[in-house]
Amino acid sequence: MVSRLEYAEELGCGVGSWQEIGTELEWVFTNPAITHSKLTIAGSDSTEIKLTAVRPKSSNNSKPRPAIYFIHGGGLVLGNRFLSSGAIDWIKELDAGFISVEYRLVPGFTFPIPLEDCFTGLKYVADNAKILGVDANKIMVAGKSGGGNLAAGVPLLARDRGGPKIHAQLLIYAMRGDRMESASSKQFYKTGTWTGEQNSTAWDWYLGWKRGGKTGEEVSAGSPNTWIDVGSADLFRDGDIAYASKMWECGGRCELHVWPEAWQGFDGFALGTELANVCLKTKLKWMKRALA
Repeated sequence: MVSRLEYAEELGCGVGSWQEIGTELEWVFTNPAITHSKLTIAGSDSTEIKLTAVRPKSSNNSKPRPAIYFIHGGGLVLGNRFLSSGAIDWIKELDAGFISVEYRLVPGFTFPIPLEDCFTGLKYVADNAKILGVDANKIMVAGKSGGGNLAAGVPLLARDRGGPKIHAQLLIYAMRGDRMESASSKQFYKTGTWTGEQNSTAWDWYLGWKRGGKTGEEVSAGSPNTWIDVGSADLFRDGDIAYASKMWECGGRCELHVWPEAWQGFDGFALGTELANVCLKTKLKWMKRALA
């Protein structure tokens, strides 16, 4: 069986950088102010799906906490539910429950399996909100990179299937535009922390012959309040801008930020820089408003 590190090698991601991937959330478990649980639920095809739920142990608020349902990044190929940088700040500052899903990855599992896994996890959170200590009416779906693609798709599935209700969505340099015809896709085809060449391979693995066609994802009126941010030096730039424009055309609420000269993952790899700090603080302020 081919390992994830071998897939990283095939994509040219730099294997050394992926050996520690997916550890950001685990260290939170040692925080005495945080409680966590690991859950296993049945997927749409009876396959087990793992979730990790994290929340503050105590609160001054008698109301149920808002929920952040997080879908990790990794180009749909790499990563796991513990790849959740920034989670501790969201949990503490928003007094929120944080639930991260372990979805099946490509190339072993193609469209729509990863998306269905994420939808199943969302439905579990909504159906078991009281047990998880969160408010079913204040669920924010969030995702980065490849997880941002799935986080954009899950609300559309929820819309078409009559629920669950999604209060807001947070799309962080989301992997949009499988046709890769935009200027940014061509501009960063050979350069960047996640290149267009790597991205094209991931799309081939995910969609196969369906690539370039319709996959049922159509923005419409009634989309949840949305945050989208991306760097100007990110190949996802134009796809994310186009997605925000579609939301505005439908009368949706969307706040878009394009960070100057920023590249894929800058808010983590360049943590502590002025631009990363501004990005994270601005995002957190929006999340507070959206979940108020």
